[in-house]
Amino acid sequence: MYRIIVLLVILSFLTSCEEVIKVELDDADPQIVIEAKVSDNSENNIVLITLSTDFYEPSEYQNISDAEVIVSEVGGESLVFTEISSGKYTNENLTASVGSMYSIKVNYNDFTYSAQSTLKQKIIIDSLQISEEKGRGLSDGKRYEIHCYFQDNPGYEDYARLKVYVNGEERKSIITYDDRLSDGNSIEFNRFQINQEDDEDKLKPGDVISVELLTIDEATYEYFSTLNDVLAGSGNGGMMSGSTPANPTTNWDNDALGYFSAYSVDAKSIVIK
Repeated sequence: MYRIIVLLVILSFLTSCEEVIKVELDDADPQIVIEAKVSDNSENNIVLITLSTDFYEPSEYQNISDAEVIVSEVGGESLVFTEISSGKYTNENLTASVGSMYSIKVNYNDFTYSAQSTLKQKIIIDSLQISEEKGRGLSDGKRYEIHCYFQDNPGYEDYARLKVYVNGEERKSIITYDDRLSDGNSIEFNRFQINQEDDEDKLKPGDVISVELLTIDEATYEYFSTLNDVLAGSGNGGMMSGSTPANPTTNWDNDALGYFSAYSVDAKSIVIK
């Protein structure tokens, strides 16, 4: 019987730039999951390494300690990442630069896993706006919609991921952008998924809305785009829905799961009036 690898859930660490994916195996051996990021902000250089868990023990996952993590600028210097807590590695001496390609090697348990990523030209947020939408079907007759305005870089293949925070707390969703049909255009982006029906999560005047726009490369975009598809598919009827879940696309070799991304961040905030 084939072993089916199933993505279970996205978890967030204490900061906006630290997140870990838990991947479930259908009664199969654990598989290494590496989520690695380098940025133009050296504080965001984080590598998280875990083992996926058994399907029948979804609450258990294992952080991987004592791995060797080396990140190199192609044609430049190599830096060793230090483990600062179980399964978490970092090095703040690396500041990624636009146009540079970075490679990573993770050595663990006699296996080597590698990937590459290029830091693309940053997309800058021009402004944020909040509109109040009214209509039937809304719990109190209204809701707030977030609009993010930015200029797509003409002549470049732009890819981005957007994160939204309410009063400093990230709202968990996967929001991606690509310029396949909008190269060089002024973009009004309002495809933010925020639960506003529950009283606990409902947006209200005085809330501070922050948006981070992460400029990523195509491989990272494909990872999050396919991850979103996997989560949506497993959510429509759950794991027993009859469809076979697949792994999100990864740029790691040697059967590792996860992704490696060189990225930059621009951010802005607005208060609901």
